[in-house]
Amino acid sequence: MLKSLLLPLFLLLATLLAVPGCAQKGPPVVYMQIFFEGPNWLAGREVLHYTPAFKGKTGELVAEGADTQEVSPMRFMQGPTRTTYGSSTSGTTVTTDKGTFVTDADGKTHQQTEEDIRKENQVEQDNMNRGLQLLEKRARLAREALTKALNEAAADGWEVVQMTATGTSGSLVYLLRKR
Repeated sequence: MLKSLLLPLFLLLATLLAVPGCAQKGPPVVYMQIFFEGPNWLAGREVLHYTPAFKGKTGELVAEGADTQEVSPMRFMQGPTRTTYGSSTSGTTVTTDKGTFVTDADGKTHQQTEEDIRKENQVEQDNMNRGLQLLEKRARLAREALTKALNEAAADGWEVVQMTATGTSGSLVYLLRKR
């Protein structure tokens, strides 16, 4: 009876005290980080940065194209500008007891009409839509750059072992390793 109780205890102790087998020796593990600035990166800055350099590159610049360089997305976030008949003016709007008067681009002043207000609102809406489209395009370009970088790293034998958010909204850090 005592033997039957000691046998499981002996097997348990033998398992716990067993010398671990020799681990396989292989090439050392190498780590790399990819910093992704997110979809709202600043123009002219790298959207991706590699630490250490990957294939001789320390970062990735994204070519935005002529349409995105001409118009700053931040301009659309600053609020509406004074517009009349689709062209931006530096004119003024004056409200008196006789009504609201608008100075046109040619310098002439006239009483503001419902048509003036409708056209001004339409121009502001068009500008806002153009700004949102620009931001969406920049976000798509950033995601495409990140996808391309991760696919190239995977093809080169790197695997993602950790990802974390950092910094501004949408910024990420990928930790990759290669055996």
